[in-house]
Amino acid sequence: MKTLTRIHAFCAILVLFTSCGTVRLTETESIGKTPAKDGVSENEDLRINYDLWGEHGMMYFTIYNKSKKPVYIDWKKSVFIHNQWKNDYWVEKTTSEAITVPVGDQENKIFKNTMSAVVSERITFIPPDCYVSVPVTFDILDHLHRKLQLRGMRESKMIAISDNLRWDENAKKEPITNPETQKTFRSFALSYTKEQSPYRFRNFITYSADEKFTTEKYFDNEFYVKRFVQMSARRFFGRPFARVHRPKSAKILKNGMTSIPEPPPLYDSPFRKSTSFYKTL
Repeated sequence: MKTLTRIHAFCAILVLFTSCGTVRLTETESIGKTPAKDGVSENEDLRINYDLWGEHGMMYFTIYNKSKKPVYIDWKKSVFIHNQWKNDYWVEKTTSEAITVPVGDQENKIFKNTMSAVVSERITFIPPDCYVSVPVTFDILDHLHRKLQLRGMRESKMIAISDNLRWDENAKKEPITNPETQKTFRSFALSYTKEQSPYRFRNFITYSADEKFTTEKYFDNEFYVKRFVQMSARRFFGRPFARVHRPKSAKILKNGMTSIPEPPPLYDSPFRKSTSFYKTL
């Protein structure tokens, strides 16, 4: 069973990194009162840097306190909103963690391991000239297929619609420019306006200059999917330029010799942007 699983995993990787595999690039646009330009949104107090890049996309960001005073973030009043559905960054819960505490006096001191109840942090204190990262990340498009409900006279059922743009009647072949080589190739693409986009998501952050939040302020960064571009995995990942340096696990062969597998290569990823993400098809 393990051998069969390894064969399936190898085949999946082989398909991904050959010209037969395809990848759908998702490009987003920021809108609203405080749009994120090139993944950066800021005011006189804070600067938020977004990095959505990853499989299916992720709501990852850092907050920088650019003011001269401390700032407080209330994660209970901060949420990720996907197509008008609220997702909380903070959930009140208590976990147990092992900690080491000193026992005894100065002359006869020992350290003892004990379990302690830890409550997740609701309010984050940010000193001036300091960064903090988001406590929880959410996948933006974590599903593999869109679904459509068909209602008939006798039954109602769900059918899956492929995300492959080749089968989308609205997708057309367009000239696509490789940002690294500036060479152009034709590929399937599908563009949306902010009113037509099937995916809209927001990041709502509440902060204050005092711990009691008597003067609340807000960041409300909204994004929408503006274009899908489908291309071969070879074009999307680009050329391998380095190999990952990591401990190599040796394998003893039947003849007594040792085989050390090569680590997987890194790729150029010419289409990588902080406001884009992708999905392998």
